[in-house]
Order: sequence, then C-alpha cells, then structure tokens
Amino acid sequence: MTLLSIILATLAGGVLSVLAAGLLSLTVLARLAPKLVSFAVGILLAAALLELVPEAAQSMPVEKVGATVVAGLAAFFLLEKFALWRHDHGGHGHPTVAAVVLGDGLHNF
Repeated sequence: MTLLSIILATLAGGVLSVLAAGLLSLTVLARLAPKLVSFAVGILLAAALLELVPEAAQSMPVEKVGATVVAGLAAFFLLEKFALWRHDHGGHGHPTVAAVVLGDGLHNF
C-alpha cells in the first residue's frame, strides 16, 4: 500500500507540474521572458565584471585579462548574430533539436 501511495503521489506531482509549467509558459512567462532574460544577462555581466575580472587581474597581467574579456564578448556577439542569422520560423532551417542539444552540450562543457 505504501508503494502504491508513493507512485500515485509521484504521478500526481509530475502531472500537476507539467500542467502548471504549460499554463504559466503560455500566459505569464510569455510576457515576462524578454525582461527576465535581460535581467539574467545583467546579473551575469555584473558578476563577471565586478567579481571575476578583478580576481583574475590579481593572478595574471591586466592586459591579458582585458584581452580575454574583449575576445569573449566578441565571440559571444558573433555567436548570437550567427544564431539569429540562421533563425527560421518556417521550420525548414536547421533542426531545433540539434541546436538545443549542441547548446546544452557546450553549456555543460
């Protein structure tokens, strides 16, 4: 009986989570997503520029740190421009699944 209760609770929690995520993503999060992405980018840049860059400057020459920051910003700018250039709403462009798997793999690496 305990195992059945655990299985039913797990299934109910999973189904409710999927329903709540679907409902939120189609309504509230669709309007908030651009603002949340901008906020996340700002937080990441603040963390990098206010914490990580000064720490890196203590262990290597400042010129090398600056060049690395500029190279990283340029690389990600070009990566984003390439992704937007390849963007296709018709579904006949590059496979979305492959792009997600590649992006996730690079992120995890």
